[in-house]
Amino acid sequence: NKGVEDFGDIIREGGGALAKGLFRGVTGILTKPLEGAKSSGVEGFVSGFGKGIIGAAAQPVSGVLDLLSKTTEGANAMRMKIAAAITSDEQLLRRRLPRAVGADSLLRPYNEYRAQGQVILQLAESGSFLGQVDLFKVRGKFALTDAYESHFILPKGKVLMITHRRVILLQQPSNIMGQRKFIPAKDACSIQWDVLWTDLVTMELTDGKKDQPSSPPSRLILYLKAKPHDSKEQVRVVKCSPNTKQAFDVYSAIDQAINLYGQNASKGMVKNKVTRPYSPISESSWAEGASQQMPASVTPSSTFGTSPTTSSSS
Repeated sequence: NKGVEDFGDIIREGGGALAKGLFRGVTGILTKPLEGAKSSGVEGFVSGFGKGIIGAAAQPVSGVLDLLSKTTEGANAMRMKIAAAITSDEQLLRRRLPRAVGADSLLRPYNEYRAQGQVILQLAESGSFLGQVDLFKVRGKFALTDAYESHFILPKGKVLMITHRRVILLQQPSNIMGQRKFIPAKDACSIQWDVLWTDLVTMELTDGKKDQPSSPPSRLILYLKAKPHDSKEQVRVVKCSPNTKQAFDVYSAIDQAINLYGQNASKGMVKNKVTRPYSPISESSWAEGASQQMPASVTPSSTFGTSPTTSSSS
């Protein structure tokens, strides 16, 4: 009743039709003469015997034709299933985002937060989408040049992205603010500004307007070598969540990336260009750097700029 949908249905439906045809053809030789004799005597017996002989040849042929028909029906159904699987978006969506791989090319345990950060970097300023995108086809501005290291979700829909080459301030799409949750694999962020490690002079932690007297500083000031074309001052300000230690964490993450990949880092660890997304390729062999693991928290060192200090700033 449900029709033929796969190979099992072909065996069941088609094989059953062929078996019934053979059975009716063989039994007809015996049953037809007896039925004719009961109704018309000798003449009926002879007529029934003729019908049985004809049925013995016709019924198996009918079963074979039914088998061929069911086979064709099943083949069409399987073809439609395969075509639907290839063209259906639901069948091709990822179960999870790609694993984050930094510039050191080390394979670490899967971390969903880092995977989301890598996707945010990959899709930054690449347009908007109606659904989940193929991350191996869509590329953002820094997708092929920067390797993801860490990121921080800041107030007012901003995202601070740290790569092996720079720090980037991103803005989530305005149409999702207050309406629904931000989806990294769907909502491409816009780029507010970026600062290369070679353009960064030093950093300073300062207090924000909403900071309590005894709370940690919530702003990080990046001092640059030259004034940006879109700013009147020679600095970039990162506004972190007030009354938290987020500013300290951002400082430590930037300091760590500079120590690993900045001008003072070993030549083997510096990557000038990432030629393959998710798994940057080193231009030279580096044995010592590849064995280093990035710790979860790093105390800012004195190798870059000055130690973080707290001052009052409006």
